[in-house]
Amino acid sequence: MTKHEINKKIVKYNILSNTFGYTITIGIITTLLIIFKEKLIPYNNIIKPIYLILFIFALFESFIEPFIDIKTYKYEICDKKIQYTQGIFIIKTVMLPINRIQHVTMTKNPLLNKLGLVKIEIATTTGSHYLRNISVDEGVYIVDKITNMLFVNVKKKEANHEL
Repeated sequence: MTKHEINKKIVKYNILSNTFGYTITIGIITTLLIIFKEKLIPYNNIIKPIYLILFIFALFESFIEPFIDIKTYKYEICDKKIQYTQGIFIIKTVMLPINRIQHVTMTKNPLLNKLGLVKIEIATTTGSHYLRNISVDEGVYIVDKITNMLFVNVKKKEANHEL
């Protein structure tokens, strides 16, 4: 699978998952507005703009943000650290030292599985971090690489304690 095919699948996954989530959210809010219509009449001047803003935000998150995300999300795995960067206006860079990693988990949900993608969870002493929307082959390679690096670190520590 080429990088271009993977990028198209990532964008497709983000569009589908965001659309599904926001459709449910807006559906619940709409249902509540219909049920409590009479009680909310005095607040229509406030509710309508908020509802419109929520709807515009949902459209942005579902159909524009996935194309921006694919350009701004990057990760790198080195011998001593894993680093990922994300964001447009506020750029967040996270560096995870290999010796702080406790375990690595690769997960798939039905939609990720259908598109041939995985999500990798990297658990550290301070919390969990995710490398998301990665092809299955690359995911297996990353998990193996991190596991091997952890194994080497454990062996080094054991060798140092024996001296």
